[in-house]
This record gives sequence, C-alpha cells and structure tokens, in this order.
Amino acid sequence: MKSFLVAVDFSNCSVNALMHAAHLAYFTNAQIEMIWVNNPAKTKVYVTSDNSTGLINEMNAQFMRLKEELQTKYFGLKVDYLIREGKVHKEISLQARESNSLMIVAGSHGSTGFERIWMGSNVYRIVSSAPCPVLTVRAGINLHDRVNTIILPIDSSIETREKVTITAEIARSTRARVIILKLYSTELIEIRDSVDIYAGQVADYLREEGVEVSMDEAHADNLTVTTIDYARKVDANLIVIMTEQEKKMANFLIGSFAQQMLDSAPVPVLSVRPQQP
Repeated sequence: MKSFLVAVDFSNCSVNALMHAAHLAYFTNAQIEMIWVNNPAKTKVYVTSDNSTGLINEMNAQFMRLKEELQTKYFGLKVDYLIREGKVHKEISLQARESNSLMIVAGSHGSTGFERIWMGSNVYRIVSSAPCPVLTVRAGINLHDRVNTIILPIDSSIETREKVTITAEIARSTRARVIILKLYSTELIEIRDSVDIYAGQVADYLREEGVEVSMDEAHADNLTVTTIDYARKVDANLIVIMTEQEKKMANFLIGSFAQQMLDSAPVPVLSVRPQQP
C-alpha cells in the first residue's frame, strides 16, 4: 500500500502539515506513517537510556492522540507511527527508503527564522536528501476541502518533465485540474521552443492519464515570483516543482528558486528531486 511519511515534531506547523497529508492520503488511497526523530544533541536523552521512559511515554501519548483524531475524521485511513534516533533529515530519508514512501510531508516555518523546533531547521535538508518527492506546507496555510487546482510550471530545463508522473497520480486521485504554466525567461526562440515542446509533451501525457489539463504562459524574470503570483491569481492549492539541485562541495543542495518557493509559497509545494545520472 502507498504511504505518506509525515515528519512530526508536534508543533502547530507540523500538525497542520499532517492534516494536509491525511486529507491527500485519504483521496489517493494511501496510508499515513508519522515519524518523530529524537536528536540526543537537542533532547539530551537517548531513547535506549534508562532516562528515556518519560520521553517515550510522552511521544507515544502524543502519537496516539493524533492517530485517533485522524481516524475519526477520515474513516478507514490507516495510520501508524514510529520513533527513530539520530540526525533528523538523515533518519527521515532512511525511513522513506525503507517504507518505499510515495512522498514525505513536512511543515515549514518559511523565512521567519524560527528554528527552536527541529522541523524549522531541517526542512531544506529533508528536501535535498529525500529519495522521493517532498510536500512542504508552510505555517498558516489552511486546509482546503480538496485539491482542485495544481500548478505545474514548465521551463526550458530537461529535468522539468520529471515531476509529471506524481502530478498525474495526485490529479487523477483528487479529480484536480492541472494548469501547465509555461515560463519564458528569455526571448531566445530556441529556448522558448524548448519550453513549448516540453509543455506539449506534458499535456499529452496528462490527458492520456485522464487528467483535466489547461495551459497558460508567462514571462519570468524570477521563476518563483511569477509562479506564486499566478497561483494566487487562479486560486491554486498545490504547486509542483523540481528542486533544481546544485552540486556543491560533493553535496546536493536545493537551488535558490526552490528554496525561495518553500519560503514564500501561499500553498503547499511538492518538490521533486532530479534523477541522478
């Protein structure tokens, strides 16, 4: 069965992301797997130590409360939880691999600088290291009745089409329409033609998958700002992006446009890492 791995630190932000995940999982016939990672450097307690009983009991109680709330709201939704120990982003990525998760879901405090709770300081690392797409939900984003409009920005990069498969699955399950937004960042005909070709291929694929598709275009000096402005204009409730990975010092880091999107998008953002050659 498909599963959504939801990072939970019990802050309002992460619980809000959990509610978005449960809503989406219910429509996509997936299960919810909540995860809390104990970082001994922060808690000063190891889960294997004699002093861990109080901590573990508290986490179990919190998880059971959330599980009951979700299963009451979404009848038939399968919900489980687990606790791991170590560095947050590494343990979440490892668990996603072990669970073969369809996606990871995480709350984000955006650009507020809030880092007291671990989710605030780890969301970029999770997106950068995840083996599957990551849905990030900024604090304060309200839950819609359903996903009904998905923005799929298409640019001239060859990787831009890699986000289409997961988009099709979500759109099919939720009966959402997908707006393919062609983003032109130059007047060069060759580049604009590439965008048009990629967008046409994406539209054909989505229609073959039974997804309602429309297409629009915009000139973009800043890909993120243009996409966000458009999402607001059409009242979208999901944006799907590539993370435009930048290889620096042997580590893959999310690019500036992707990070800006995670910080400022008014709707949840599904980030897909490019496949590595």
